[in-house]
Amino acid sequence: MALEACTATGTAFAMVDATRELGHMIEFYEPQADLLKFYRFVKRAADGWDGAEPLRLLETRAVHRAAFIHSGKHHGTHQR
Repeated sequence: MALEACTATGTAFAMVDATRELGHMIEFYEPQADLLKFYRFVKRAADGWDGAEPLRLLETRAVHRAAFIHSGKHHGTHQR
């Protein structure tokens, strides 16, 4: 387990380091409504993306808040 944490709103999540086997981390989280909404937003932004703009801004406040909470940049995060 690379990381176990909880968002400011109480959603627990964990990261498993699978970089050796898969080349990336695996994230597990409790499926809360706001987080699922954020992931739907990310999916819609990625649909049909051709790679032309690798950096794009997330404009809405709700999405920014979800991204901030999801990033672990809050008091509830701890690493092992």
